[in-house]
Amino acid sequence: MAWGQAARLVINNAGATDPYLVWDPDPRAAQNPGTYLVIDNGNANAITYLGANTTGNFRTEAAQNKIRWNIGATAGVYEINYGNQANVGFPLTVTIGTAPAGPGSFVFSTYSYYPYLNTSGFGGAVAAANAWDNTLYMADAGVTHMNDYNTGLPNNSPEAVDRFWIIDTQEAGYAYATSPTVTLGFEHANNDIQAGNTIIAGTTQLFAQRFNDALNKWGDVLFPGSTYAGGAPTSSVTTVTVGGADFFRAWTLTNRSQPLPVELTSFKGLCDNGSVKLEWTTATESGSDYFTVEKSTDMANWTVVGQVIAAGTSSTQQNYTLVDEQGGELSYYRLLQTDLDGETRYYDAISVGCESANGTQIVSAWDDGTNVNVLVSSTIDVIHDVSLVDLQGRTMGYKAQQNFQNGMTTVSFPKTDIATGIYVFQLRNSDQLLQRRVMIY
Repeated sequence: MAWGQAARLVINNAGATDPYLVWDPDPRAAQNPGTYLVIDNGNANAITYLGANTTGNFRTEAAQNKIRWNIGATAGVYEINYGNQANVGFPLTVTIGTAPAGPGSFVFSTYSYYPYLNTSGFGGAVAAANAWDNTLYMADAGVTHMNDYNTGLPNNSPEAVDRFWIIDTQEAGYAYATSPTVTLGFEHANNDIQAGNTIIAGTTQLFAQRFNDALNKWGDVLFPGSTYAGGAPTSSVTTVTVGGADFFRAWTLTNRSQPLPVELTSFKGLCDNGSVKLEWTTATESGSDYFTVEKSTDMANWTVVGQVIAAGTSSTQQNYTLVDEQGGELSYYRLLQTDLDGETRYYDAISVGCESANGTQIVSAWDDGTNVNVLVSSTIDVIHDVSLVDLQGRTMGYKAQQNFQNGMTTVSFPKTDIATGIYVFQLRNSDQLLQRRVMIY
């Protein structure tokens, strides 16, 4: 439906029962190709609420049912009072302080597990007991995973509310030339969080995250200025400022203690005259106190190698180094990061070994986001066939007759079409076989 320019949609919540608009909640594209509610009036009062405004006036419980607000080059505070099936309202607020440049529309949508329940009558695939699991209904938001940013845990859904929001400034045909900078305010209905979600078990801190579909990651940008307020029947996350190249369409709210407060961009170990030199780099830090490096030979029993003081709060690259003088046999190293408030978080382990075989050794192996790499040190000139195999022995990459000269040599394979998991680099010739495990994210 659409109204002409400068017309207003006025919703009267002053009565005993608030009115609400319903879109087709069927998530199946064949049955519900999508519907726009077009607000062709750029003023903030183009949707006007009268009265208490408590139970929610827009029930768009499918991602493809959208509000397209033709805001254009206008500033103001724009509110959409969403509501769920239990008549709980949870407004979404967009504050545009400076009028954006040029024409463009904001496209909004939100949805939860509800249309996907087996009991919904739409043949959904989500059992009520699994409604906490966002991976079962994430695809309609354009989200491909709910992994933790750095650890690669396969499903962090228990640490996210059971809802996605779409806030799109780049929808085809209505896109801004550059996404404007805005401040967002999210509310969520507490009864949207289902049993099985650890947030329901006592988490009192949430913050907003958007899914970077260019990097295929959550958490590459944090919004440290945001504030949380708990309560009943809704909780809120406000003062979330985003714009330009950091603006992506899919959002959710997550446990503040679970998404990483430190954006770790690399962690590697190099052999240095029998010692292991450990190096790591962060892109951003928020309230970090110190790093602890731990070591293990069996991935079960860990000892502390040392600690390094962290930068605290930083938006610039920080480089850290720690040397393990007891390098030698193949060992595993991991980082434990501790915040100023005492919260701790482990990062993935890496493997490093400084024992040599006929002058040649694998120093380290790592995933850099684009390629999976193996670094080889040699004191002689030698030729090896290099393979990347999975744990079933299937070859995922192969380079024959690689020449390793005296010094350091890196061999890389693109990650294209290689699934997340543990793989093994093998260097083989007629005299020796060298192997090193590597985790691909």
